[in-house]
Amino acid sequence: MTRAEFQRATGRSRTEVDKLLAAGLPHTTVGSGRGAEIRIVVDAALTWLTRLVLDAGDGDANPNLAAARARLAQTQEELVRLRLEKERGELVNAAEAAAADAIIYSALRDRVRGVTSCVPLLHQAALEGGERVMAPLLLQALDEALEEIGTAHLVPVAAN
Repeated sequence: MTRAEFQRATGRSRTEVDKLLAAGLPHTTVGSGRGAEIRIVVDAALTWLTRLVLDAGDGDANPNLAAARARLAQTQEELVRLRLEKERGELVNAAEAAAADAIIYSALRDRVRGVTSCVPLLHQAALEGGERVMAPLLLQALDEALEEIGTAHLVPVAAN
């Protein structure tokens, strides 16, 4: 992750990140000279920052304050991880997923209900040949419905 990405993800200024780098924030340098780019090693940096916050509380006489600092550091670390996952597109918006599921369920329900359109054929088959003729017709209608559902593509619909 670049320095700028790290700044955005952690809510720190460039000066603050420079100080952290000088203090030992895990990173690598790509290139050399003025064109060199600093890349923050995310997992190691988050662990390092957590340790930094915890170490700052080691001298506290109040164990509750130290425990609160530890929880705060862990919460901040998790928040940064979530922000990064969101930026990378690794998190799914629950409301959007639920809306997509509702559309899929509706289409599935409608198509399966559409299998009833073969009832006249089944009735005729029952009159002519009974169950041995009806079963293949029903299976064919169900197979077609499932195939249609399996190859369907979702089309986003704009909200009103």
